[in-house]
Amino acid sequence: MNSLSAQKDRLNLLNRSSEETAVKFVFLDFDGTYAEDGHVPAEHVAAVGAAQRNGHKVFLCTGRPLSGLGPRALQANFDGLVCAAGGYVQIGGTVLRDQRYSEALTRRALEVLDRYEGVYILEHPEYVCCTASGEARLRELFRTHTDMLDRLKVVDSLATVRPSKITVLFSDRPIREVAAEIGPEVRAMPGSVEDLGTVSGELQLSVVDKFGGIEAVLAHIGASPEAVVACGDGLNDLEMVERAGTGVAIAGGNPDVIAAADIVVPGPRELGLVTAFRQLGLIE
Repeated sequence: MNSLSAQKDRLNLLNRSSEETAVKFVFLDFDGTYAEDGHVPAEHVAAVGAAQRNGHKVFLCTGRPLSGLGPRALQANFDGLVCAAGGYVQIGGTVLRDQRYSEALTRRALEVLDRYEGVYILEHPEYVCCTASGEARLRELFRTHTDMLDRLKVVDSLATVRPSKITVLFSDRPIREVAAEIGPEVRAMPGSVEDLGTVSGELQLSVVDKFGGIEAVLAHIGASPEAVVACGDGLNDLEMVERAGTGVAIAGGNPDVIAAADIVVPGPRELGLVTAFRQLGLIE
């Protein structure tokens, strides 16, 4: 079967209800769940393919922007992508959601961050960007996830960029204080890429969460949350693990996520998703 026919068949399956096909819709966090330090175990890639061959649909559901997903992240042929912690959703060539900062909110966020000597990246669906003055510091601080920096765009001004999310690697104030000063439109979340303490993290739109992105997928394909399997380890995975039909947490992850989960499995180094898929009957 040629690739075009395979894509059409996949979309046809996606448009059937889970009640009719017994399909499970599996949503995988990337950093700390599907991958470790940007590395995806071959066994995880194989497990995704095996689950799909068994008729299930598997989606990447990550805090990273679309532009932050390189070839390693997309080795598996995912049925769709939920990016920017639920702010950007894409199935095939169709964009279901693209929620971003307004220009006014961007300007206010940058004013606060610059006041506190912030080192940060603006995450846009097409690129991640910073100014030339911040690039060297970013490369120094962004220790492990160089795949993100491979797609870094250096620009003269960030004021007109409308990001999905802002990742802060350093500031003179704790990230929660920074978010509070910017205003209620944003909330501070722990960083999913680097953990540099309380002065780092992610400034996420308050109206965005991963389960909201999942709901956009479910509305598009006509499925219910009961058919969802959500797998994650961080605080930005809490809503989806709580509200999915089956929640899977990663051992050593956020305690609230672990408490909300139906099952807990090891991390990527121990091939935890292979364990989860087998326990849930998604693969042999």
